[in-house]
Amino acid sequence: MKVRNLSVLVLLAVATMAPAQVVINEFDCGGADAIELRNLGSSPAAIGGMVIQTWYATGTALIVEPSFTIPGGITIPAGGTWLFQENGTAGANGTVPGCSTRAGFNWLWTDTRAVVIRLMNGATGVDYVFRNNTGVAGVAPNLPAGTTWTGSFGASGNICARNGDVDTNSGADWTTSSPFTPCALNPGQQMASPVGFTITTSGGGQVSVAIDTTPPLPGRETYGLYSSQDFTPNGSGPFFGIGTDAISWLFLPAIPNSPFHSNLDGSGQINVSYPAGTIPPGAHIEGVLLVIDGGSILASNVAEQNF
Repeated sequence: MKVRNLSVLVLLAVATMAPAQVVINEFDCGGADAIELRNLGSSPAAIGGMVIQTWYATGTALIVEPSFTIPGGITIPAGGTWLFQENGTAGANGTVPGCSTRAGFNWLWTDTRAVVIRLMNGATGVDYVFRNNTGVAGVAPNLPAGTTWTGSFGASGNICARNGDVDTNSGADWTTSSPFTPCALNPGQQMASPVGFTITTSGGGQVSVAIDTTPPLPGRETYGLYSSQDFTPNGSGPFFGIGTDAISWLFLPAIPNSPFHSNLDGSGQINVSYPAGTIPPGAHIEGVLLVIDGGSILASNVAEQNF
């Protein structure tokens, strides 16, 4: 097969090669200690095999705690979160369905203890946070290769949260917060994509697809990708959040006002409807809409619909 469209090659490369950005998003030092990770990237992040390492202190000396290796098969959707809770059986499901896992041991944190958390991928650091409210020496103790940390975060409190969508690898990224928001965004965080995409039906196999952009991006090239595979949580599939059976949609020719391969209209939109009988009963569709904006690929959130 000869691929003639450079955009198709770029999309395939991004989907298979671009790493997602996973960060420590929140941690709870209260009655049930927990760590929440967030995927800041535009594609799903497979985190199985990564290791969570922690230390705590009641004074100036840090005390190491057990490490936790994240079980294989855990994927965080683009913009989504995953929660790791203390105690229980290591690797078992946590208390929040579809987005939480038990660590199998107790983190010895309180609102007044210092805490170091680092997320490792092999020998390389993925992210790091240091809450120093007890006078531990150093700006960034146990900082792993591959990460940086500047400034300080010394506030006491049970709930420590990333401050909005800020990620400058510094103490200024963090604040104390209440209440804890497990498997949900922190105050000030946003998940909305600049690309709006919905798949709806009025029944009987009828289907409507609506695409819009904010701000409007008139004339931009679009690719609608569709899969029959059902992933839980939504958006955790391996190809832009959906199944790899969607790859074939990349090779369709561009057609005006098409939900597959087209260009946005003068208002940065595409709206199309197909009559009853278009989709067979019982079908499940998950889709994502990609917009080519100069050198960037803007992906919508994954839309799904049962027929």
